[in-house]
Amino acid sequence: MDTEVLQCITAIVPRIERFMEDRPELSPSWMQDFGRWLMSNETQAERSGDVDPPLMDALIGMHLVDIANRLRSRMNRFVSSSPFSTFMDYQFLYVVQEHEDMTKSQLIAANSMEMSSGIEVVKRLLGRGWISETSNPKDRRSKLIAITESGSQLVADHAESAASIYNSFSRDLSVDEKIRVLEALSLLGEEGPENPSHPETR
Repeated sequence: MDTEVLQCITAIVPRIERFMEDRPELSPSWMQDFGRWLMSNETQAERSGDVDPPLMDALIGMHLVDIANRLRSRMNRFVSSSPFSTFMDYQFLYVVQEHEDMTKSQLIAANSMEMSSGIEVVKRLLGRGWISETSNPKDRRSKLIAITESGSQLVADHAESAASIYNSFSRDLSVDEKIRVLEALSLLGEEGPENPSHPETR
């Protein structure tokens, strides 16, 4: 097991045990409660100079996993009441509508997807007539993607529902708080050095 991962586990488990001793009946939002409890305790530790960096890393990771799970759940509910197969179907259509003259590779990169997965989305949208492709006059090896009338109508029909997914996490924040969140997320989004031991990075 990676040393850093082991350090995080070693740091976080005893604190979860103490938290559960204080609150034997956990609520469905126990992770958020634990985060607030932990931050309160760690703020006091910081003042005394006893900060545990691996614990902070673990806490950040736990929050990101929790947010990702809740986001996935809301996206699944959106898809279940729409003609889309995945939420990325809508996301691709929205991006194409907002940007003209995009190639397949540009569209996939704009949605931060692996090429193989992105191609599957493009094929599905083409098959349903929601996008079209034409030859790229600047590069015969690539195709330009455009949204069709039926695709535009789908975006319009589901825009409000999709927007509610995005703002459900931040609608109660002030403008200054949203700016701070965006700044923090931009730091988290910066890619670090690749891990040579990880097969996906080879």
